[in-house]
Amino acid sequence: MIVLPPAAHIRCRVLYGRAAFILDDETGILPLEVLGHCNPNAYDGLPQDGDRVRVTGIVEVMSSHLPRQVRIQAMSLQVINPSN
Repeated sequence: MIVLPPAAHIRCRVLYGRAAFILDDETGILPLEVLGHCNPNAYDGLPQDGDRVRVTGIVEVMSSHLPRQVRIQAMSLQVINPSN
C-alpha cells in the first residue's frame, strides 16, 4: 500500500487517508485508489497487508486495448477480517 499525503480539497479544505494499493483475490488483481476523507483520523481505517476488505467503488477502464488498464476508485472501504 502506498499512503499518500493529505491534499487540499474544496469541500473540507484537506483530505486525509488517501492511499493506493492492489486488490488481489482468487479472480485477479485490480489497482485501487482511496480518495480520502475530511476526518484527520481517516488513516486509521486503511487496511494492512493481508486484510480482507469490502470495497464499494467506481470501476474506471483506462484503456480498452490489450492489455486492458482498469482501476477502482473506492467510495467506501471496510476491513472485514484483519490479517493479525
